[in-house]
Amino acid sequence: MPREKSSPGSSSHVRLVPTTWRSTSPIAVSVGPISTRWRATASYSCVVGHEIVGEVTLAGANVEMLAVGDRVAVGAHVWACWNKNPDAPCRNCALREDALCDHAVYTYDSTYEDGSPSYGGYADYIRLDSNYAFKLPDNLSSDVAAPLMYAGVTVFTPLKREGVKAGDRVGVVGVAFSRSANKEQEVRALGAAEFFNLSSEDGQKKATNSVDYLILTAHANNMPYNLYLSLLHECGTLIMLGIPNDEIKFSPLFVMRALRVHGSLIGGIQDVKDVLGWLPRRTGAQSR
Repeated sequence: MPREKSSPGSSSHVRLVPTTWRSTSPIAVSVGPISTRWRATASYSCVVGHEIVGEVTLAGANVEMLAVGDRVAVGAHVWACWNKNPDAPCRNCALREDALCDHAVYTYDSTYEDGSPSYGGYADYIRLDSNYAFKLPDNLSSDVAAPLMYAGVTVFTPLKREGVKAGDRVGVVGVAFSRSANKEQEVRALGAAEFFNLSSEDGQKKATNSVDYLILTAHANNMPYNLYLSLLHECGTLIMLGIPNDEIKFSPLFVMRALRVHGSLIGGIQDVKDVLGWLPRRTGAQSR
């Protein structure tokens, strides 16, 4: 891959060498663009990886919260404009929704203002705005922290936004709601209170009106959206995180049950901080 200059590229940037990396999205190698119906998602020479833990090796002059040698975690987002350019205003950053920045630079297959490409966690090293490199507490291991940076924060953020609280019932399609009975033992071992096999009419009947929030991470075509809506209590919320290639269609009768559909994209700086602060308190996760 092309090598960057020895400097981190900006006074507010850091450079780090990845030591742990995960990827929850498909990885593809191609000599041309990798496309979906909605956009070209990657181009040749792209280096992927957006669940990263690494060590800071260079820090710009204006970096205050990090130092060389710090162990940090990085997710899918490495720069936002924060509405600082009056010639290119950004309403989302003005509202502190940096994950939705109009001018965002993502961890890979994206371009900085100076024209430099962004590379993901499978690269030899990566460059990013220091605000998106999160120093890890000693009691949070690298292998636990890495998947929190994309998969974890993507699920956590809409639950936080919705104000989910103790006592609310939350279901996840593909985990406790599944079309495969083979998952039940493992799902219960992970702590699920119930398991519903949606491949049978009996299972569907038992699952009807069973949760307040239903998280849909799948992105297959022809998914049974009306079935998913039927699993919700009245005034319940379907949280969509996956982006299928086909059109999403469901009966307008969801209006009669006051259901809501909530789309969500990754999480911003504060969301990541909340995830990294929440997990060790709840689980006592240890470093290795």
